[in-house]
Amino acid sequence: MLDREGHIHITDFGLASVPFQGDLTMTGDRIGTLRYMSREQLEDTAAVDHRTDIYSLGMTLYELLAGRPAFDVASRQALMEKILRTDPEPLHKIDPRIPRDLRTIVEKSTTKEAEGRYRSAEQMAEDLRRFLANRTIVARPTGLTTRAARFARRNPSVTALLVILSLCLAIIAVGATIIAWRSSQHARQEVARGMQREAELQLRKREAYARDMQLAQAAVDRAQWRQAETPLLQWVDDSQDFRGFEWYHLWGCCHPRDIERSVTHVSWAWSVAFSPHGDRLADVTAFSNHVYVWNRQHPITNEPEFRLRCGSLGSVSCARTYENLLCATDQQGAVYVWDWNRLNDGNEKLGVSPGAYDVALDPTTNVVAVACADRSVSSFVEVFDRVNQEKLLQTPRLAGSASCACVSSEELVVASSEESHLYFYEIPTGKESRRISLAGNATCFVVTPDRTHVALGLVRDFIAEVEAWIEIRELDTGNVINRMSVAASRIRSLAFSHDGRKLAAGNEMGRVLLFDLSREELAFSRVSSRLLHDGAVVDLAFTPDGRCLATAGADSMTHIVTLSEHGIENLGPQVRRRKLPPADVFGVAYLDEDMVCTSRGTRFIDFWNPKTGEVTDTWEMEVAHGDWIRLQAHRGRKLLAAARMHWPPNVTDSGRVVIWNYDTGEMLHQIDLPHAVMPISMPFSPDGRYLAVCIGST
Repeated sequence: MLDREGHIHITDFGLASVPFQGDLTMTGDRIGTLRYMSREQLEDTAAVDHRTDIYSLGMTLYELLAGRPAFDVASRQALMEKILRTDPEPLHKIDPRIPRDLRTIVEKSTTKEAEGRYRSAEQMAEDLRRFLANRTIVARPTGLTTRAARFARRNPSVTALLVILSLCLAIIAVGATIIAWRSSQHARQEVARGMQREAELQLRKREAYARDMQLAQAAVDRAQWRQAETPLLQWVDDSQDFRGFEWYHLWGCCHPRDIERSVTHVSWAWSVAFSPHGDRLADVTAFSNHVYVWNRQHPITNEPEFRLRCGSLGSVSCARTYENLLCATDQQGAVYVWDWNRLNDGNEKLGVSPGAYDVALDPTTNVVAVACADRSVSSFVEVFDRVNQEKLLQTPRLAGSASCACVSSEELVVASSEESHLYFYEIPTGKESRRISLAGNATCFVVTPDRTHVALGLVRDFIAEVEAWIEIRELDTGNVINRMSVAASRIRSLAFSHDGRKLAAGNEMGRVLLFDLSREELAFSRVSSRLLHDGAVVDLAFTPDGRCLATAGADSMTHIVTLSEHGIENLGPQVRRRKLPPADVFGVAYLDEDMVCTSRGTRFIDFWNPKTGEVTDTWEMEVAHGDWIRLQAHRGRKLLAAARMHWPPNVTDSGRVVIWNYDTGEMLHQIDLPHAVMPISMPFSPDGRYLAVCIGST
């Protein structure tokens, strides 16, 4: 109650109690207004003491601050349940302006558990005085742990259920964690196995790539360019590009820049002949009844410009050009003649003996000489008047395969592969005029364009070896002008250039030899050679200007080769080269498909693009005794090691190995080797962490 002076008076409405006063509220009595009663007053088993009055006072203070009862329910039973089980709504939710310390005092005095309240009304009064004086109160806000413990004591069944639920959740969480860990382990193992499988696949692919490069290299070494292309093409459209310098090098070897055109046939290429202007090439293949004519100005395809039909069976064996005429022989017994300028106008046919395989015309093109095989054990030559189609001469049979040439309209020259003589016949009389003895059997021969000399391919067989050579003789006297020994392989074909300054020879191993001849004595001034076919070089022909040479081979290939100042030598893949100052180049290291480095002299390391041959960078090193002799690269870690050589030996100066990061150019290590003369080998470990150096020392 509040008096006129503003003082508060507490009257006993069944709410207050004084200790040890028997006529007031006694311990254990259920007396008072229900909404101010504490929990222990409603529980018969609980002890009721002065802390019950503190609770009632706190509830009164709560109601004053909140402006409403703590438990505002109409039912008595519901109110009792609220007092027993539920805490009042926090004051800060009702009115946030209520100070925190005051809320703490009310909360402490109205807690359900008696032991949690103030021990006496004096303590509560002291905290209220402290609050009014703006001093720190003694009571502290109830913590989360305390509230949880109170809730557990008030609601044991709910707490037990929550504990069980928490344990279940914990078990589920632990189980899920274990399952997730195992799944993660399994996933990591699968990833590791996948990486291992990928590494094994990469290794197998690289091994397969290396095998294919070896197969291609072996095929290139045998001039089997079509076979070499097969393993190379397998790596063009692969999902991962493994191609390195070796692939591009081998591909360049299969497509040399001086090979103007290569024609692939289904059987042997037997003969080649250029047109008078050199713009077309005719060739003949085994088991064919056509002469194929290729236009050099047309795109490179395997489709000829003309297919000149000769007979009904596959028996065409030779093609030759004389003046403006293209001549071909048919083993069924015919010679066909076309005008190079009118190939569409049909041909002229001359009947000869069966087995015709070679033809020659005199300078007037009116006399035709034909070499015919007789059951492949002997051969003979027939001569006809082309105008009257009259046979003028037939030579006696010769052992082996005969070759013929008309020196003039009155003289025929014949040689045979199993005969060691050169025979001369008078065409008008049909008689042998003379013969020249040879030191070996003539496998082939050709007359110079001015018909004054003859070049012969000769062979002499011994028990354990074969001696082969080329002779140039005068036709008039038979004297030997020059003689050139060749490799131990029979010369299969010969051809002079139109000016007589070049002589080409093809052997049975597929190699073509090109001789430059001096103008005075037809001396062999220079020789170049090249492996062009995987089999015998059956025929050769020069273009009229002598700049190109056509070859026909037993590997079913016809080539047109552009000759250079180096003759017929292979100039390698189509790359550009840069001339460097004179210096010794010792070391080389392959960095990647676009970079190769080489050491040069004592100061320089050059970096090249292997596809173009261009120098992309040059490192200039400090001047030191010795040359950079050995280079080694580790491509995974981009390391480049270089070792110096001392020669002559220098025991006072140590050897040296320097290691760089070739991507950045940073020098990483510099190692001195005691008294090193020459580093013999210098490999990196697979992971690039170690470098082993084997040296030769003084």
